[in-house]
Formats: sequence, structure tokens, C-alpha cells
Amino acid sequence: MIPQVKVEDGDDWKITYETADATLRRAINFWSALQTPHGHWPAHCTGAMFTLPPFNEDGGWGLHIDGPSMMMCTVLNYLAMRILGEGPDGGLDNACARARKWILDHGGAMFSGSWGKTLMAILGVYDWAGCNPMPPEFWFHQTLVPLHPSKMLCYSRLTFMPMSYLYGKRFVGPITPLIQQLREELYNQPFHQIKWSKGRHCCAKEDNYYPHGTLQRLMWDSFYYVAEPLLNSRFFKSIRENAVQKLIDHIHYEDENSRYISIGCVEKVDFDRLASPVLEKLRNLWDHADNLKMLRGSLFDVQAILQDTEDKRMPDMEFHIVHDRRESSSIVVESEVYGREEDKENIVKPLLSGEATQGGGVLCISITGLGWPGKTTLAQLLFNDRGD
Repeated sequence: MIPQVKVEDGDDWKITYETADATLRRAINFWSALQTPHGHWPAHCTGAMFTLPPFNEDGGWGLHIDGPSMMMCTVLNYLAMRILGEGPDGGLDNACARARKWILDHGGAMFSGSWGKTLMAILGVYDWAGCNPMPPEFWFHQTLVPLHPSKMLCYSRLTFMPMSYLYGKRFVGPITPLIQQLREELYNQPFHQIKWSKGRHCCAKEDNYYPHGTLQRLMWDSFYYVAEPLLNSRFFKSIRENAVQKLIDHIHYEDENSRYISIGCVEKVDFDRLASPVLEKLRNLWDHADNLKMLRGSLFDVQAILQDTEDKRMPDMEFHIVHDRRESSSIVVESEVYGREEDKENIVKPLLSGEATQGGGVLCISITGLGWPGKTTLAQLLFNDRGD
């Protein structure tokens, strides 16, 4: 039993090596106790939190369960209720009427965050002209573009990718009578009179966590007023078409590489694909009492523990590769690696190099670009027998 060490505020208190050592050991012991016999750490993946939090008393929805009402969340929930069949004044406790009042009292749907504007433009209740550019050409030549998506966090990159594709196509769904009604319900002025170009920089204070600075606004305006008109002209039409095609290739690649599970739960839901028999072979679903829950990547937990123990120089903290065969949550089943055939060697070869299989060491490689297939493949080698 490692005694708890308390650290208090004040100049007289200093964090010593002994304090950090005891705290880290307690944390590792606690985290190890949560590990399942299979080797992973089960956790809820609660889905798109901006559509799941409860209805607030003021008539809006927040970004998380305790969050204050935000424009994007309220607009998306209002649209969902109306599309599901509720009338303008329908819903439990007059939810639609109260939500619409909150939206209009805070400036209208034009003051939604960028995700909300993109989704509304796709639906047809907003105009693409009111969105800051998401040029598909960004995906060309990463060495020439300082802001190339390859430098983004994987979650941001894979969310930005389909949004950029739809922006390049200027995709808009069918304009039905319901869409016409929603256009009139979400704004404080007639839809056809709105100056959409001004809406690009509009954001409700509730949604505006990080206001755009002058330089960023200048960049967006340059793309909007100079680059976009050129790329959409007939002289540069082929460049835009090639960029859009490159993006859809990336999207198909990610779907095929992840067997249509993708990196998170925010991306698309296509039931026919998700119901594929391939899912029966995958072990990355946690069968919880109320539903199937996605698992967090166990590799990050292992990496954090190994890194901390190395930094604190704790040679007595022992870690062993498991030699008895255990069922894993990996996408590696026996000798089969799921994914595109041409990528298997590139993924597996570094993991099976001499450094990884000799001397009992753990090979650490950069896995940022591999997505969850790379992470779970490395986790498989950590938790299963070295000879497999």
C-alpha cells in the first residue's frame, strides 16, 4: 500500500522526487487495476456530445452534459426534432418553440459555429457563401502548403476531409417544403435577403471559444475573395476537379482501411456498411449492458505509463510481454491484418524489425499517421506472444 501524498498551495510547498514517485506509483497501480484480462481498458465512447446533452431550462442545448446552451448545439437539435416530425411548436415541454426563441434571441442560426454552418449548408438551410473556405486544394503537395491537413490531429483531419470535399462540390440536399419552412424559422430576416458573406465571421459569444484574430480573418478573406473565385473559374476548373477527386480517394481509403468503422463516432453512419460481416471478426467493440461501446486505444495508456516510468527512472517497475496467448482487441487476428493489401507490409515490417523482437525491448515508432489500425497492431505485439 503506497501512502497518499498531499501537495498544498503556497510558496513553502515544493514537489520533491519522493512526492512525484509516490503519486506516479499510486496512479499506475490504480490504472492497472482497471485493466481487463484481455489487456485493454474499456471505456464509454458517448457519441456526438453536441446532440446528446439534455435540454436546458433556457431552451437550448450545450456542448456537454453540464454545458451552457450554445448556438450550434441548439440549432442542430432543433433541426433534428423538425426533421423527425415535430412541428414548429412541438416537442416535449414545447421544446421546438423554446429552442427557436433561444436561437432568434441570440441572433439567429447565422451565429452558429463553423461545423453548424457546414451541416446547415449541406441540408440547404444555410448558404455555402456564408462559410469560410475549406479548399480541397489544401490536400495537394504537403511540402508546399504550411497548413497542410497532414499536420493536423488525426481526428481534426478526418473530420475536415469530408467537409472539404462537400465544400468543393458545394453539395446541397433536396430543397423540400420542410427545408423551405426551416429557412424561415431560423433567421430574424427573410432567407433570400441575408448577406451571406458577412455571416462568415459571425459567431455567438457562447460558441466563440477562440475568437479569430486579424491575421486569421485576413487569411480567410483572401481565400474567399481571391482564391475561391479563381479556382471556380473555367480556367482553373480542372484543378478543383482534381482536388475533389483526390479527396474522395482519401475518404474511400480511410473507409476501406478501417473496415468502415473509421476513427471515431462523429463521422458518417451507413448501416449497410456497418452491418457487414467484417464486424464479427473485429474485437474493438465492448459489449456493455446497454449497448455496444467503442473502446479507447489501449496503446496510449501503455505509452503514457512507459514514458512516465522512464522519465522518473523507476527501474523497479517491471513490465513484461505476455507469453500466454490472450484474446486481444486488435484488428490482428492470428496472421491476418485487416486493411488494404498494399499497406500491410508497410505497417507490419517496422513492428517486426530486429529492434522489436530481440533483447526484450519495446519498439516505439511514430503512429500519428497510421490511425487506429497502426495503434492496435502495435498493441497486439505488446500484449501477445513475441513469436506470433
